[in-house]
Amino acid sequence: MNYFVIRVPLSYLNAVEAQYYYKIKPEESILVILCQERYPVDLKVIKTILDDSLWKEIHYVSYNLSAFRFSQKREKERNIFWKHCNNISLIKQFVKELNSVKQDNQTASRVFIGNENTASMRHIVNSIKPEEIVIIDEGFAVINNFAEKIKAMKGNFRSFSIRDRMKEFLAKQIFGYKLQSLQNVLYFSSYKIGNNNNIRIDRNTYEKLRLNLSKQKPVKQVLFLGQPMIEHSYMDTDVYVDCMRQIKKYYSSSDFVYCPHRDEHPRNLERLKSELGLKIKYSELPIEYRLAKEKVLPEVVAAFYSSALQNFYHMFDGMVKVESFKIKSSDFVCDNKKKLDEIENCYSYLRTLESETFHVTKLPLNGKSN
Repeated sequence: MNYFVIRVPLSYLNAVEAQYYYKIKPEESILVILCQERYPVDLKVIKTILDDSLWKEIHYVSYNLSAFRFSQKREKERNIFWKHCNNISLIKQFVKELNSVKQDNQTASRVFIGNENTASMRHIVNSIKPEEIVIIDEGFAVINNFAEKIKAMKGNFRSFSIRDRMKEFLAKQIFGYKLQSLQNVLYFSSYKIGNNNNIRIDRNTYEKLRLNLSKQKPVKQVLFLGQPMIEHSYMDTDVYVDCMRQIKKYYSSSDFVYCPHRDEHPRNLERLKSELGLKIKYSELPIEYRLAKEKVLPEVVAAFYSSALQNFYHMFDGMVKVESFKIKSSDFVCDNKKKLDEIENCYSYLRTLESETFHVTKLPLNGKSN
């Protein structure tokens, strides 16, 4: 039996691709969907694109991300005791629900999971004990996770502190929550995450999703993928609007369409619309899935550093031009150095993809046009 564990729409697409790549039959496939109350839209989208015929069983397991991280900062709440009691209750519920999913007396050939640094993912793998662990993409996190694993293998990086080990021990003894780090994993990834003789990497080329692409025609349109930079306090509203003003002018000869991220606030979108005259086009479906199913393709897909850019680059293989716009470091207001380093790592990775059909263009544009 094969278990596919997902929590976001993109992971579902990658799970379907993995099933297709490894030639796994539906009757040998169990889908486990981790559900968060905080992100009901993820579950709604997954259900929209879900194909029941691909799975022998589909299980919905509720979990609370903050309760399962085991790395929370000290809260400033007055009811901190009750908060931790609630977290304990959630963890026990999660362990109980997962136990009902596991197939008795059946060997698990593989377990496919997303971010291996997520505690709930590790617990599932450690509980099922498969013959093989396969990591599927869940955005840019795979790049950093792979780099950390390589450092740990070389002995110059301690992935878990003594404090973390103690938490692992207590979580297992008290709750049956198994957080041990995963060993001997392989990656099924569309990312160019490097080579290592000790880690197997199978390339995800979105072969199944690409089956429909030859029937599509490109149109003179630029599709820009918005990001919640304002909402996540990475950029000021005025700076974000100015960046979009430059980019829209850069593509002045094309039909320019802005596809917002689900976390972008309607107030900020209204400003983009009123000040810049942006044409807003919403998409509840993963943009990769939506464009693969449509009859026409935009001539250009652009964004700042969205992981969708590299997905389009590999999926459409030159049929669509892809452009990343590099934000100046001084334009960020975020003081979280780790997050800023992660953003810079994303841009560094995207620069490795530069070609005739993939460009990284620095802002400000200073009047340049495409």
